[in-house]
Amino acid sequence: MIAYPRLEREANLSRCEWCGCLGSRESWKDMNTMDDSLPHDNADLLNRIQSEWWVLLETMASLDERQLALAGEGQWTVKDHLAHLAAWEDYLLRHHFQGYPSEVVLETGRAAIESFDENVMNAVLQERNRHLTIQEITRRLEIAHAQVMAVLAEKEFDELLKPDPTDDIVSRPLLESIVYNTYEHYQEHLKTIRKIICIPC
Repeated sequence: MIAYPRLEREANLSRCEWCGCLGSRESWKDMNTMDDSLPHDNADLLNRIQSEWWVLLETMASLDERQLALAGEGQWTVKDHLAHLAAWEDYLLRHHFQGYPSEVVLETGRAAIESFDENVMNAVLQERNRHLTIQEITRRLEIAHAQVMAVLAEKEFDELLKPDPTDDIVSRPLLESIVYNTYEHYQEHLKTIRKIICIPC
């Protein structure tokens, strides 16, 4: 099992009845029915992000090397899914908050960004990051997450409701980009990870 620092948190945790992975009872129960409503203020946003972040960390801490190497549909391993989360939270930080061009952050050509073939971009990121160790992935994810939370703590909620000036695809509020690249993204991939690690049990 991967060693992580002890996580100090009051949580209603249970183990998956099929494979024993950790998760909050409420998050496991609601994993198939994500809340489509947007946060109504900064405190609500930060609470949603941090709540799902702790579930993600607890799940990561419960995985052993065998489980990290298990693959699901598309041949993505559990480790690939975690690296994917790290890459896109870093994208939120560097592109949406710091203003770096998408092609710089993702290290792709401009043509790939303009076509915005998400499957192609995700495949490129998966191939690029598959050599990373779980410790390296965890470190990248923790750094990006801490910086994202620090930025959000300084922002007024009204700022997040304005159109995202860095959005390359559609004009949508910055808040939506934040939600899609934090807690909703964690939920989406945790659901897939739990399916993967339960398959062989």
